[in-house]
Amino acid sequence: MLDWLANDQEAISHAERVAEHTADQLPGETVDAVAGEADVELAIRDALATFPADEIVVAVRPEEDEGAVESMATETAPQRRLEGVPVRFVVIGS
Repeated sequence: MLDWLANDQEAISHAERVAEHTADQLPGETVDAVAGEADVELAIRDALATFPADEIVVAVRPEEDEGAVESMATETAPQRRLEGVPVRFVVIGS
């Protein structure tokens, strides 16, 4: 049980580092970069509950660099608008 909790914390820490690195690669001002829900639409809805957004930017790696979980998340992400807010996908390097 303790090993599982430790590994979970390692995964969250890694996801937070990736979120910060990704935000650094995006143009413009980053409001917040955090590790969140694996379900992209739910993560966006959670974020929209905390602040009004002018635009939603979903940063993804090139298709050939995506893992299985990342690929499924990208496929189920909102494509054009969510709750009236435009959604834009930006492909970034690893």
